[in-house]
Amino acid sequence: MGFFSPFNEFEKILVQQKIEISLLAGFPEIEAKKMAEESVKISIKESKKNDTYNLPNNLGNIFLGEVRNDDYKIGILLTEFKKRHKWLMADGVKDADIKWWWNLNDVERRLILFDDEAQGLSVFITLLKRGETAENAGIERSKTLPWYEDPSEKYDQNNIHRPIPNELHDRVNNYVMRRMKSDHEKFKKDIEESKTLNGLIRNEIKNGNL
Repeated sequence: MGFFSPFNEFEKILVQQKIEISLLAGFPEIEAKKMAEESVKISIKESKKNDTYNLPNNLGNIFLGEVRNDDYKIGILLTEFKKRHKWLMADGVKDADIKWWWNLNDVERRLILFDDEAQGLSVFITLLKRGETAENAGIERSKTLPWYEDPSEKYDQNNIHRPIPNELHDRVNNYVMRRMKSDHEKFKKDIEESKTLNGLIRNEIKNGNL
């Protein structure tokens, strides 16, 4: 009798990718496997709970009007996207960013958001253990990691430290990695002067550097 896996072939790839990242970060193999499987399982559960597990992988093209889809559920998502579109454009989001994010498998999108939350919590807890107050830990965390969220009216659009749109994940990751490798010390100074990493990111987009 063969071993039953709770993951389909694509989800197995996600698990393996997560394992490899954790191994590179120095985690033991058993722990890396456990963390990877758990995070993918949680992402799958959330996707199914929100009835987005079977969304098409060309949602970005649909949102941009390049592909037509008359499904009722897709129509609701398209309406919601159109409401956010003006804020996305104001934040420098490009069509390529929209396609990159929304053409991901829904489980993959949720896995990225899961990792964001886990990383933020890890940094926050580490700072608390070092003796920082909760307030200072929150401030330091905002200098260490980007804060992502879908744009909405609840945030002051003139506040450069507000959340970065999820669609910019890939561009921001590439920018941060490039700065960390090429001019780490200058990068740290730029963040300090901007108060938050989000503030620096917005300024860099405005100046055409990201």
